[in-house]
Amino acid sequence: MTRYTPLWLQAGDYPALLDRQLIAALYPDARTLGLAVKPAGAGMDVTVDPGTLATPTANATGSVLAYSDALETVGIQPAPPTGTDRMDIVYAYPRGADLDGGTFNDLVFLVAQGTESPPPAQAPTASVPPGAVALAALTIHGGAASITAADISDWRPKVGQLAVPAPAVPPAYPPKPPVIVGNQDHARGSLNAGTSDGGVRALPAVQVPSTLLIILGGNHGYGAGASSSSYTLKRQTPAANLIGSGTINVPAAMTHALPTFFWTGDINPGEVWNLFITVTIGGSNNYFSPKVGYVITPK
Repeated sequence: MTRYTPLWLQAGDYPALLDRQLIAALYPDARTLGLAVKPAGAGMDVTVDPGTLATPTANATGSVLAYSDALETVGIQPAPPTGTDRMDIVYAYPRGADLDGGTFNDLVFLVAQGTESPPPAQAPTASVPPGAVALAALTIHGGAASITAADISDWRPKVGQLAVPAPAVPPAYPPKPPVIVGNQDHARGSLNAGTSDGGVRALPAVQVPSTLLIILGGNHGYGAGASSSSYTLKRQTPAANLIGSGTINVPAAMTHALPTFFWTGDINPGEVWNLFITVTIGGSNNYFSPKVGYVITPK
């Protein structure tokens, strides 16, 4: 077992094998960019366009990346006699002493020559060495003096798929619901002495756990004989007192601003928030005009 020094450590020392492992992680199978095989014109030659290839190595130590920056001409053997055909394979071969045990360290374009036979000719696939990449099959017709585009079959693997894979895209999360802002009018008139409950007002339902802020304020008017009052903002179910004003003492027969109170807590999906206000007041002919503002902020 061998534990290798991690790649690209400062002053690290590692074999080329580890670079090939990195290339294999990106390109685990053969693929090409460019390297199209085309007729050279007159005569029995073809050209190979500039380009790049990645391919697993013959000795299973990863993948190699090879590049050619110029048009290359590859010579083809003369055509067989009339009445017979031959199929040749043009291939790219990255060679290296630590890949195939040979003496060359280069990239070459070679031809695996097929066997002459009556049409249709068979490809000499066994003649392409391990670690090489077949680029095209050429049908060489008996008695032909040149190779045409129709004689060339493109065998390049995964053409154009040499871009570095993009990082995985994280899953899309649904957008957070907007903040809900609103108010409720809990006004009541002609209140006589005693304690009474006002009408019920519902808060909006929420889709996600949220924070609820309630602001209670407004005004009230005392009729004759009234000089004190108190009020309580309540939740109907489950029953809960949210805000209590305590006793408010003011002169009778006047309009007064109610003290402003705040309450905050949690509101969750599925909960019903029905609010009402209980008023205790003396005298008669009073009116009570509170406002309940609310801000619901998703967590």
